[in-house]
Amino acid sequence: MSLFLAGAAALLTLPALPVAQIGDGISVGPFGGSVMSVNADPSDPNLVLAGSISLGLVRTTNGGGSFAPFGAGLPPASFSSFAADLERDPTDADHLFAAVGSQVFESTDRGLTWSANSLAPDGSVRGLTCDDTGAIWLANTTSTLYRSIDGGGSWSPVFSGSSVTRASFSATEPGRAYVGTFNGVFTSIDAGASWSNLSGETTWAKAVLADPNTPGVVYLGGCCGTLRKSTDGSLSWSTLSGPINSSTQFLTADPTTPGRIWLAYLAALYFTDNGGTTWINAGASLPASQPILMDLAFAAGGDRYLGTEGGGIFRAASGTSTWVPVGLPTVELWDVEITAAGGARLFSSGKGLHDSGGPAQQLQQNPWYFDFGAHTNDIVVDPNDPDRWILAGVGAFVDNATIRIATNGGNTITTPVENFGAGQATSIAIDPLDPTHMLASFSPAGFGNPGLMESIDSGATWTGFPASNGGAVSHVAIDPHQSGHWLAATLFGNFIETTNGGASFAPLTTWPASSAPQFVAFDPYTAGVVWASDSVDGLYRSLDGGATWSLRHAGGHARSDVEFHPTAPGVLWFGDSSGRLMLSGDGGDSFVQAWSSPAGSAINGLAFDPAVESLVVATGGESGFEVFGVNPYVGLGGGSAGTGGLTPRHFGQGLPQLGNAGFSLEVSGALPGAVALIHLGASDLGLPFAGGVLHTGLPTVAQVAAVVAGAGDASMAAPVPAAPVLAGLQLFSQAFVIDGAAVGGLALTDGLALRILP
Repeated sequence: MSLFLAGAAALLTLPALPVAQIGDGISVGPFGGSVMSVNADPSDPNLVLAGSISLGLVRTTNGGGSFAPFGAGLPPASFSSFAADLERDPTDADHLFAAVGSQVFESTDRGLTWSANSLAPDGSVRGLTCDDTGAIWLANTTSTLYRSIDGGGSWSPVFSGSSVTRASFSATEPGRAYVGTFNGVFTSIDAGASWSNLSGETTWAKAVLADPNTPGVVYLGGCCGTLRKSTDGSLSWSTLSGPINSSTQFLTADPTTPGRIWLAYLAALYFTDNGGTTWINAGASLPASQPILMDLAFAAGGDRYLGTEGGGIFRAASGTSTWVPVGLPTVELWDVEITAAGGARLFSSGKGLHDSGGPAQQLQQNPWYFDFGAHTNDIVVDPNDPDRWILAGVGAFVDNATIRIATNGGNTITTPVENFGAGQATSIAIDPLDPTHMLASFSPAGFGNPGLMESIDSGATWTGFPASNGGAVSHVAIDPHQSGHWLAATLFGNFIETTNGGASFAPLTTWPASSAPQFVAFDPYTAGVVWASDSVDGLYRSLDGGATWSLRHAGGHARSDVEFHPTAPGVLWFGDSSGRLMLSGDGGDSFVQAWSSPAGSAINGLAFDPAVESLVVATGGESGFEVFGVNPYVGLGGGSAGTGGLTPRHFGQGLPQLGNAGFSLEVSGALPGAVALIHLGASDLGLPFAGGVLHTGLPTVAQVAAVVAGAGDASMAAPVPAAPVLAGLQLFSQAFVIDGAAVGGLALTDGLALRILP
C-alpha cells in the first residue's frame, strides 16, 4: 500500500513538527587558532572582523557566537599572508584597510569586497593607522614607514629605522604623530612628513601610544618590563612602575572608557585609569596555556574582543574582566567518542584530549592535554566503565608508540604499552563478542615491533603477535559475526586476515584502491559486509568478506570514519575529505549529503548519541560539532516477544526522503507464515498494549497486512511524494505479528519514529 493510499488528505494537512532540519550543526569548539587583528563595527555591537592565519578574514554577526570566512578579493590565508592589522576610517565606517603580507587592501563596503591599493612596501606590512580626518594614513614594515595624504590612494616612504612599530597620531594635537623603533621614539609635527627623536632617548620602543584625551601624553612599552611616559610630547620621558617584567605587545586606548589605557604583554593584560600610576590585572581569566596577545577591539556596546596567537578570540562582556573563548573553531581533531548515551564527549588531537560534560556543551582541555607527549590518535571507552578510556598514540620521543589508560576524568594516566621505535599506536578495536578483548594496531612497527597487539583484560596488559612484526598496520577491526575473525589494514596496500584469533595471518590482496587502506570496519548487521577507505579514492564496500570491493563514495582521507546506526540496519554515516557528512539508508547503495563543515575541513571522527539523536563530529581544522537532524530514525522501544522469546525488529529500508519512490518499512525476526500488520501513523500513542507499548496512532498514513516470509521478513512499500510541504514531518510506525506464543497473541516490534528529509 503506498504512503498516500490510506491517508493522503491527513498527511498533507499535518503540520511539520518543530524539529531540527537536516544538517543543523552546533560548533562546540575548542576555539583557538591565531588571530592577529580584530576590528569591531562602530554601529553594530554584534559585528566584528578578525584576521586569522588559518582561515583568513572572518566575521561574526552574533557577538562572537560564531565566525565564518568573509570578504572577497583577499589572498588565501597562510603564515606569510594574513591580516596583520585591520583599521577603519574614523570618518567612514564602510572604509577599511587591511595589512596582508606585503600589500595593503582596501574595502569601501564594510569588508564585503577588497582590492589591493598602490602601496609597494619593502616587506610585510605590520601596522596601519590614520589621523582623525581619515585622509592621512601611515603604514609600517619592520624597517620603513609609508605615508598617504589622499586616503590611501598613493604612498611614499617617510622614515627608515630598525624594528619600526605601528604609529600613533595625537587626537588632541593635530599634525603630531609618534612611531617606536629599536632606537627609541621618533616624533613628527607635520602629520608624518618628517620624523626626529626629540629626546635622544634610545630605549627600544616595542609599542607607542598617544593619549587621545590629554595633550602631550605619550606611552612607551618596551622589552623586559620597560614602561615609560612622556607628558611633553616626547621631549622627555619618565619611568613608570610596570606590573610585570615582560615584553610589551601593544598599547591601546579604550574608546568606551575615557582615560583608560590598556597594556598587553606577551601573555598578560592590564589597564590603568590613572595615567599609569597603578595597573589592574585584566587577564586573570585567560587560560593557563598563555596564548600570545595580539590585538584588542572595543564594540559599540562595551564588549571587548581579544585576538591571540594560539588561543583564538576571547570576549569580555561590558563591565567585566572575564574572558571567554568565542566561536573561532580552528583546531584539528582526530577522533571522538561518547562515554555513554547523553554523556561526556571526548575528542583527541596531537596534544591529547578535549572533553565536555554532555550534548552541545563547549569543549575544554582535559587534564590529559599537553603541548608535547600527549599525541592521541584513537579513543575507545571501556564498555564496562565509562570513566575508563583506552588511548592509542605516541609519546614524547616521536616514535615511542603508546597505549594509555585514562581514568578519573583523565587525571590518572597509566601506560601499559610503550614500544620505542614502533612509530604510533594507530587504532584500538573492542571485540563486540567479548568487551574485555581488545586489539591495537601500530605503524610503521619498526625495529622488530609488532603491528598488532592483543589484550584479554580490558587493556590492562598487552601481548604482541610476532607474525605482525613490521606490519605497519593503520587500522584493525574485529568481526561481530565470527569469533576470531579480524582484518587489519596495512600501509603496504593490502590487509592481513586471521580467522583463528591470531594463531596465523594471511594476506588479503584484493584491495583495488590507488592507495593503501587507512580504515576498516565490519558491518554490525550483515555478515560478510566490510567497509574500508583509503586516503585518495574514498569509501569502499565488500559484500563477500573482502574478496571483491566497490567504491561507494569518493573522498577518503587518512582519518576517514564510518558510524553505524545502533538500531537501524543499513543506516550509516561517512565523513569525507571535503567536509561532507554523507548519510545512507540502504547499506551504502546510495548516499545523500546530510551536513558539511562550514569551511570544508575533512571530517575525521564520528560518534552517534541515541539519547539526543545527534552525531558528534571531529573535523580536521574546524574543531568539533554536534550535528542534529541527520538521524532519520528514532527507536521508541515498546516491543514484546513472540515465539522463541524473540522480539521482531522493525526498520526503514532506504531514507524517508522527499521523492524516494523506493522507500519501505521492514520487519525481520517474525514468526514465519504469520500475518504482520505494519502501520504508519501521524501520532505516538505511548499506551500499554499486548505486553508492550502501542506507539503508532491515528490518523493513519499507511498500513498493510502481509504474510511473514520463511526467513521471518515482511515489508510495506512506502514511496515518499516529492511534496516540499512534507519536509520535517515526523511519523510513527510499528508492526504487530499474530503469534500464539506472545502475550495476547500479538508480538510487537519496537516503535519507530521517522522524519521526512528534504
